[in-house]
Amino acid sequence: MAKETPPGRERAAATGTQRGRLREQAPVAVLGADQPRPPDGQKRQSLHHQTAQEPRLLPWTTPEGKSCYLSTDGRGYLAALADSIETIQLAMGEDLLEYTRGIIAPGARTPTDVEYRWLACRLTEALSDALRIADSRGQRIPPPPAPDEH
Repeated sequence: MAKETPPGRERAAATGTQRGRLREQAPVAVLGADQPRPPDGQKRQSLHHQTAQEPRLLPWTTPEGKSCYLSTDGRGYLAALADSIETIQLAMGEDLLEYTRGIIAPGARTPTDVEYRWLACRLTEALSDALRIADSRGQRIPPPPAPDEH
């Protein structure tokens, strides 16, 4: 019997093709959507609220590998989709890291060259995803206020 994974926590062993399907089927719900909505007139303040209206680096690329950007205030369908995909990518990276620790643990069976290559490819993908997410989130952090001149 196959082990069932919770929704949104697809396994890190996904191939490139499976990861493409994952991106197409990612949940669209806004994280924390089960929480009550703020009163009218009160804006959501978070990392996703962009004060300078800078384009957001999205967690996917074009088929040619070029970066995708979104002009957004942090709300809306595509912003929520990007948030969900980032969450899935980070969860997949965590699962892969846990798997890797088991592979390299003392006393574990020595993997074959093919298994090491597979693992290196998946770790490279996970690291690329994590760095892209860090870059995207870092771009959305507002600059610190200027010090007062006295």
